[in-house]
Amino acid sequence: MKDTGSAQDAEHEVTMLKVISDLDADLNNVVKFHERVDMSLYDLLEQREWEHHPLHEIRPVAKQGLGVLHTDIKPDNIMFVNMKDQPLRVKLIDFGLAKMASQVELGMEIQPCGYRAPEICLGLPFSKAVDVWGVGCVLAFLYLAQNLFSFKCEYQMVFII
Repeated sequence: MKDTGSAQDAEHEVTMLKVISDLDADLNNVVKFHERVDMSLYDLLEQREWEHHPLHEIRPVAKQGLGVLHTDIKPDNIMFVNMKDQPLRVKLIDFGLAKMASQVELGMEIQPCGYRAPEICLGLPFSKAVDVWGVGCVLAFLYLAQNLFSFKCEYQMVFII
């Protein structure tokens, strides 16, 4: 039996990669279709034994901007291009859950818990700003070397917010 869910997921990601391929990948910090990347932000923190990052290393990671909602911004989906030659130059990967702004609907469950914007948790209208919230959570993760909010329980996350 063929796994149509995986095929549809792959097809969706290829479609989203085609949409963003019109953008300047380097200017918008998104991975090119056949680009090699080094390691994720999560991997770097693990390698540094969970030491927090100084602000001068976090600022370059904060740059972001796309015409689509990524909806899955987390440390695992932000990769370093080449730590040796371009330290701290990052690219956003994994557009499998990305949505065009016109596709978003009230009540959609998007974003991983712990990086989820309050308006998503509460079922309120949302915009591309939810990705900015996700980036903020990633930056806090880098600085604190731990998650700012619970990633196991949405109730605990909202309670802390």
